Amino acid sequence: MTARKWGFCLAVVAALLGCPVDVVDGLVGTPFVRRGGRRPYARRNTCIGSARPPAESRLKAEAVAEDSRSTSSEKSGERRGEDRFERWAAQAGIRAPKLRHEVFADGLVGDLRGLKAVEATSKSEQLVTVPAKAAISLTASESTPFRSWVSPEFWDSQQWYVKLALKLLWERQLGAASAVEGYVNVLPVQGSFETLIHWTDQELDTLKYSRCAASAKRQRAAWDKLHEDLVARCPEGAGRAVTRDDLVWALECVLSRAFNGRFGGGQKSAVLSAGLFAASGAAYAVTEQPVWVLVAALALLPLTLPELGSLQAAVSGKPDAKAAASDYVLVPFVDSMNHVTSAKTELSFSPVSGDLGVSVNRGYREGEQAYISYGLKSNDELLQFYGFVEADCPADTYVLDDVAKSLGVPGAKGGAPTKEVVIRRGAEVVSAETLENLRALLGAAEGPGGGDSAVWTALRTVCEAELSQVRPDAQGAAGDAGRTVRERLASAFRREKASVLDEAIRNLEKLEGGAS
Repeated sequence: MTARKWGFCLAVVAALLGCPVDVVDGLVGTPFVRRGGRRPYARRNTCIGSARPPAESRLKAEAVAEDSRSTSSEKSGERRGEDRFERWAAQAGIRAPKLRHEVFADGLVGDLRGLKAVEATSKSEQLVTVPAKAAISLTASESTPFRSWVSPEFWDSQQWYVKLALKLLWERQLGAASAVEGYVNVLPVQGSFETLIHWTDQELDTLKYSRCAASAKRQRAAWDKLHEDLVARCPEGAGRAVTRDDLVWALECVLSRAFNGRFGGGQKSAVLSAGLFAASGAAYAVTEQPVWVLVAALALLPLTLPELGSLQAAVSGKPDAKAAASDYVLVPFVDSMNHVTSAKTELSFSPVSGDLGVSVNRGYREGEQAYISYGLKSNDELLQFYGFVEADCPADTYVLDDVAKSLGVPGAKGGAPTKEVVIRRGAEVVSAETLENLRALLGAAEGPGGGDSAVWTALRTVCEAELSQVRPDAQGAAGDAGRTVRERLASAFRREKASVLDEAIRNLEKLEGGAS
């Protein structure tokens, strides 16, 4: 089935079956959260990271002529690129009457591209509608759509994000013949990402957080191997046409922008690509759970997170059978919206019109930047896969690598499996399971007879030691002047990790007092 027929056919099937649609992210039973992003340093509407640059790709003859008649200033050039995309979007049936692309000034990173409200919007108003035919989609059972370019053998052996990346690259190489050329041209310029895979080992070290560095290095090695396999197994097609940098660009576009879901007919439910479509036309709110979780922290995160395998595949290249059962889609215009966690987002699908729609739980004033939320994600995942750091991120964590070693404990008593500990924001510093493991590790009896107090004291001691290592210089954000984007990102990342530890230490002190 072609990408153009995908949305309509799934909608018809859903309607015929009378299927309700749950909005999910990734796999059935998980909450929907948008996988994609820009670089907002949230809460203060300030961004740290690389702004989405204007498109620098193939230009149609009329666009070139238009450029020659316009001024040569950089700002007008940026606006021309955005105007071309918006004209294409209108022709493709995308409707966003109150939004316009804009480059927002930012004191830390310079320019940040997003969407501005040109008229005031109301709470829950549908801000954007996108015909499914204007998206680039991948169904779970889809075979290679370009057999002479990518062999069935290679295609069938790959994960979803590789397949969707190859479809994106195919559309890019079609140029003006692509039905989604306008969308492809507005995607980030190749080489513009500031995600961790592009950082040198020395730059990764500046994070003072070995888990992120190790995960980025694994991702780099896995993607190098992937390109080698593509060259070897598709030598006359994509292996010849697609460079390593081309492939990395497409993979990053997909991993930072794609929505996903699943058509679960056996359960009398239709969860369509992107987790955004409700066959009844109803919209479902984002729920407060993380979506992507840094693979380096898998050991102690709740095992109820089914998306762990998908990210593990993205980092390590290993198969993920559950993710293979989902459908995926890149949605123009919607993915131009920047992220702020507080903007709870609702996405819907109309089987009658075949349109995807997006709304948020608040209104925007005229001239204000319009945000959506990609869900509760830690800064580990935001920096590695999206290239930005969010201030006061409510889902941020700090993973203590080896608590037993830090405390000088020779090993867990009673067979406790825990060495790493995930420190979370909020009064519940660690999960109940982790607390049980720490009790076993320290040989402490359950409180209130002093056992938990010993656990909290030990944990606070480790957090204080980590804080002394990760806390950036005393200048804070004021010291970012003159630094490179990556230096600023590293500094912001460390400030946020220090904030997580500061909060945890305060809460642990309260827990110590309550347990004594």
